[in-house]
Amino acid sequence: MICGLRAVSENFQRAVASAYYAVLGNRDTVRNNFLNLLSSRQNAERTRELAREGRVTQSDLGRLEQQVLTTESAVDQCAAQLQAGARQFQIAATRIAVDTRLVLDDAELRTLEILDPQIKPDDAVQIGLTAGWII
Repeated sequence: MICGLRAVSENFQRAVASAYYAVLGNRDTVRNNFLNLLSSRQNAERTRELAREGRVTQSDLGRLEQQVLTTESAVDQCAAQLQAGARQFQIAATRIAVDTRLVLDDAELRTLEILDPQIKPDDAVQIGLTAGWII
């Protein structure tokens, strides 16, 4: 029985670490998309000025303005994914109330230690299927 509890504990720890890293990855994606949005807006503004001077076609300006809209949408979608991932992390992994505000600290990563579970890929798939992580 103790061996079974240890396996459950290790699986729980892996799930928590995996969820945490997923949230960190989503946060970086939001940050990168936001920086892309700022760059796209800057490029569109420069192109608007050039279009006013007649040095750039309206179709080129239209493409850049469409890029800004697409990038804004990507930022919104990534932010929603970040929020959803953070909520899932709170609920499933840590049992923290959903309305609790999380602050992710990069310094925490330095204290984490990832241990090699020494598990075969086939066994990992079987565990995922059994635990319901893989559908």
